[in-house]
Amino acid sequence: MAEVLLRAALPKTSPWQVTSAGLAAYEGMQASEHAITAVGELGCDLRSHRSHPVTPERIREAEAIVAMTGAHAQQLASRFPDAQDRVHLLRSFDPDVSERADIKDPFCGSLDDYRQCRDFILKAIPGLVRFLKQAEQTAD
Repeated sequence: MAEVLLRAALPKTSPWQVTSAGLAAYEGMQASEHAITAVGELGCDLRSHRSHPVTPERIREAEAIVAMTGAHAQQLASRFPDAQDRVHLLRSFDPDVSERADIKDPFCGSLDDYRQCRDFILKAIPGLVRFLKQAEQTAD
């Protein structure tokens, strides 16, 4: 959900390529029906989305790595120490919550669980977009 919602929030001219990958994801799995519905309510489409696992190559290529939970961020930093300074917690971009707040995975939850997850993601996206724009300007 975060991938498609961030992509929708970025300007069409943005140079950022947004992809998602999971620490326990299998290659090629479809998004759940609840995830498709939750983002579909906002006009986004997840029907063609397929899952991808985190790989050393993906980490090497990533300029920014955004984790949903502190445990995920710690795992990424532990498995890929060279990427530690590029790992950020998504909710740290939401000005209304603490830096250590997690977004719980709604896997196997109800549609309302997926909506709540979607809404947490949405609250953090404007701050993430500002962060990416600043990084863009710094790189220029």
